[in-house]
Amino acid sequence: KYADIATGPDGRLYCAPMTSSSVLVVDPYSRSLSFIEGAGDGLSRYSGIASGPDGLLYCAPLDSSSVLVIDPSSRSLSFIEGAGDEKYKYADIATGPDGRLYCAPMTSSSVLVVDPYSRSLSFIEGAGDGLSRYSGIASGPDGLLYCAPLDSSSVLVIDPSSRSLSFIEGAGDEKYKYADIAT
Repeated sequence: KYADIATGPDGRLYCAPMTSSSVLVVDPYSRSLSFIEGAGDGLSRYSGIASGPDGLLYCAPLDSSSVLVIDPSSRSLSFIEGAGDEKYKYADIATGPDGRLYCAPMTSSSVLVVDPYSRSLSFIEGAGDGLSRYSGIASGPDGLLYCAPLDSSSVLVIDPSSRSLSFIEGAGDEKYKYADIAT
């Protein structure tokens, strides 16, 4: 039903809807659950969730053509269109040091960049052939973002300041080896 979880600015936890048409909200203070309806038909899947610098939460589009935006203060949802129609595009999302959000490419050959200020999407090309899958993303202490190799033999490194990609080789050739990454 839900793919990932992140803390909102209100202290509640929000779950990205993978096969659900609503966002699950966990209130750790009252130990209760609630839902924000309107996340799609249950087929427009999202796979990761991260807090943006604007107090909103953003969900990475796995099968959806849009990024899902959650506003905790109004308990409403909106969408940023333009992520493409491919399946299994992006696996996770993280906020970079520049305030933009970056999506780890699962089958996409590009990194999706979400600009929360202009509510627009852009892409950084060169993430592979669409078969070198990455599954998690995290900001490093050096201002770069790192993507965990699910099927790839390398770690994908994103440099937000130059909008460029590089790779750290040597992760091995086996499949489905690393599911996520954290700092």
